[in-house]
Amino acid sequence: MLLFCDKAKKLVEAVKEAWPDEHYVRCEFVKGDVIPEAAKRGLKVVSCSNPSFSMGGGLDLAIKKAYPDECDAPEANKSTVHLFFQVTVDDKIKAESEIVKNALRQVIGNRHLGLAFTGFGTGIGGFGTDDFVSCLKEVLNEFASDEGAKFHAVGLKGFKATSDGMKCRDYQFKVGDAHESGCDDPKLCQKGGFHFCRVATEVLDFYSDPNHLLEVEANGICRETKGKLCASLLKVVKDLTCQMKEAPYLNTGDRNTGNLNTGDWNTGDRNTGNLNTGNLNTGDLNTGDRNTGDRNTGDWNTGDRNTGCFNVDAPDEIRCFGKMVKRVDWERANKPWFLYFKPVKWIGESEMTDKEKGTYPQYVTTGGFLKVQDYKRAFIESYEALDSKEKATQTAMLKALPGFDADIFRQISGITIK
Repeated sequence: MLLFCDKAKKLVEAVKEAWPDEHYVRCEFVKGDVIPEAAKRGLKVVSCSNPSFSMGGGLDLAIKKAYPDECDAPEANKSTVHLFFQVTVDDKIKAESEIVKNALRQVIGNRHLGLAFTGFGTGIGGFGTDDFVSCLKEVLNEFASDEGAKFHAVGLKGFKATSDGMKCRDYQFKVGDAHESGCDDPKLCQKGGFHFCRVATEVLDFYSDPNHLLEVEANGICRETKGKLCASLLKVVKDLTCQMKEAPYLNTGDRNTGNLNTGDWNTGDRNTGNLNTGNLNTGDLNTGDRNTGDRNTGDWNTGDRNTGCFNVDAPDEIRCFGKMVKRVDWERANKPWFLYFKPVKWIGESEMTDKEKGTYPQYVTTGGFLKVQDYKRAFIESYEALDSKEKATQTAMLKALPGFDADIFRQISGITIK
């Protein structure tokens, strides 16, 4: 998942217009502060660094204040819990087209990490809106071209099909081995790299009836065009041949524990949006079923934020803290970051207990499972993670929300606000 977020409305609109609707790489566009917007969605923030990673100003300084423990030893293409480090300006803090384009390649190529990025070089770097958009268009065209775009893959999981005997073009693959081509510029459909796809179903475009379906992980130099990739270093993680026709194989999104999902982080079935815990939703953050809007807790809604059934509009007033308030006032209000905690947590295979593996056997295919956390505990942990200064700021924002009621908030969150 990719999010482009910037405080400059003109830049956000220009990037959205420049990103072709038909491009196979999808992106969300939001005007705002990239750090809290990324936190809301559980995404990593892409840094805007110079080659020495001094992180002394602009977004990098804000990143360092927000996540100091993750900024101890930054380097290009390093991925941490909340950050993805990139060089976007030169030593003199000035933007150059080639530097910006290289950073964009790394971001788009590593979108599996879940990244939020901003207008590289458009602040003190001296780049204008047209400069950045020009670089973006060129890079997007590379990813859609026959030659493809070259980037450094970081833990990029995908799928590879092979013939009988786990061979491809006479090359023998083996589960658990990291295979290295020795080529620093692998080319698609040529020798010098190993081919694979991001999505399991896409291997059928090249093998109608593969003998083996392998889960693989690419690191290092990689080239991609239209969803097909070629890597210089490819590790075979698992042989999924036995699971090829099971339901989890049919997910085209990421980190789904349900079936037939095309979005990400869904725990229900047949969702095309993200972060749904119900079924058959095409919007995001729904806890009911069959919603095409967002943030609904009822069923069959095509509008947004409804708690009833069979609604097609968005109400002028909504209930907040048990009171009727104007919907526009609620939407315009600044929301504290800690409210956007994660009610579910992705548990990778290496972190799973034997009991969890028995309960969620689909981990063999999905690589883990979504663990539903205790709601109040997750809420409290999100609040307590704030330092004293930030807690005071966030608490003031909370108390300024339309209709705020401390007792109702305590009942829901377990947090006492004085």
